[in-house]
Amino acid sequence: MTLVGRSVLMVVAVGAAVVGSAEAQYNNIRDGFYSTIGIGFGSAKFSCDQCDGDRQSGVSGLFAIGMAIDQPLIIGAELDLFYKRQDFDDGWIATVTAFGQWYPASTGPFFVKGGLGMGWTQVTLQTPAGFESRSKSGFGYMVAVGYDWRIAYYLSVTPLVGWYGGSLGDVDDITGLSVNVIQAILTVGFF
Repeated sequence: MTLVGRSVLMVVAVGAAVVGSAEAQYNNIRDGFYSTIGIGFGSAKFSCDQCDGDRQSGVSGLFAIGMAIDQPLIIGAELDLFYKRQDFDDGWIATVTAFGQWYPASTGPFFVKGGLGMGWTQVTLQTPAGFESRSKSGFGYMVAVGYDWRIAYYLSVTPLVGWYGGSLGDVDDITGLSVNVIQAILTVGFF
């Protein structure tokens, strides 16, 4: 193993030990107001009745606010956003959903969540006639799983994997437009 490989392994091991000791020090108590913000990687797919688009990678993030109703349940509102820019082609996908976040073990760190709401997309494409921008809104959805690592009494770091998008219908000559994003992000949450 190279020196760089050993150094990376050492940093990961020390980081895991610090997070593990911090998590053991703080109980996973969820009480009152909740907010989280995060950023990471997304893989988006735009599809329609006349097309079957390829997945494209970009930046994905989220912002959520809510309230802990009981130890195992948080309800709130969440904004998920994907953005891609490549040369002169760009596009974004957003969903705003009302969500429920449930912890199977009431004071455990693992959770699942899902939400329904509105979805939006806008794509700007370079065509022979110039730049064309298409946008549409419609039904939106979101599902995710995550794991809260408490690093302070009211602060957690959470890796999260999710899927969100929308069924947007018809826009101009495009029918059955739908979009979805698979995301892997790291969030910071405040309880």
